[in-house]
Amino acid sequence: MKQFLALLFLVAYTTTTSLAYAGEKNISSDVSPPEKVEKTCAADFPRHLGHDLKETFWNRWHLLTIGLGIGALAGLHEADPSVQRSFQPGRPLGKKFDDVMKWGANPFVLAGGSLVSLAITELLMDAPKAARTSGAIFEALMLTESITFALQLATHRGRPDGSNNKSFPSGHTSGAFAIAAVTEGLYGPWFGVPAFALAGLVGASRIDSNKHVLTDVVAGALLGTLVGLGTAQFHKQEYPKYFLAPTFGDRTAGLSLVHSF
Repeated sequence: MKQFLALLFLVAYTTTTSLAYAGEKNISSDVSPPEKVEKTCAADFPRHLGHDLKETFWNRWHLLTIGLGIGALAGLHEADPSVQRSFQPGRPLGKKFDDVMKWGANPFVLAGGSLVSLAITELLMDAPKAARTSGAIFEALMLTESITFALQLATHRGRPDGSNNKSFPSGHTSGAFAIAAVTEGLYGPWFGVPAFALAGLVGASRIDSNKHVLTDVVAGALLGTLVGLGTAQFHKQEYPKYFLAPTFGDRTAGLSLVHSF
């Protein structure tokens, strides 16, 4: 049952790249993609990671946000016990909901899903936009979870349920917010807002399941968002001529991948 629920979550996650593929079919056949598309995402991976890091941390606004975030975490630390008491032992979201988020938003599940999507869209389909989206998500997840794991080892903070000392920050939350930020950066609020809402539910479920406290979740959300936005910013600079936009008719609605000249 848990595996089935995780699969449902993964299907929701892959909707973004599926929509991107569908949107690409609306491009006129006489429009040629940029030359950079010829080089695969896999071949570009090491270079992309370096640029993703640069866009994330060599950015004055991101650095300012990190500074403000550290200050906010210091203040929120006092609220951790009271917030935890509001979730425990009643667990208002419920064990089934928490299990969906636990398995569906597991960092390994998300990274594996992005790799599968990248392989399908790049090797089996003529879908460069969808492949770039999958590649961007995978890059953001790799950076986010690597930093998350390093911070968990460095802080050695115990989980509220006492299971281990890898509580700060929340890996499930950081990964979910990284995907949401990439989605927002590449596709705008039409898909970004629902993605952030889903990521927020992931964070709430980690408190509800007594695996993290409030500051663990807030730190994960901040980290994932910054890395995701930095990754999306680099990819928009790398491939600036394409963007996905909703289209509406009298009785129809759909998506179009728009090419600008």
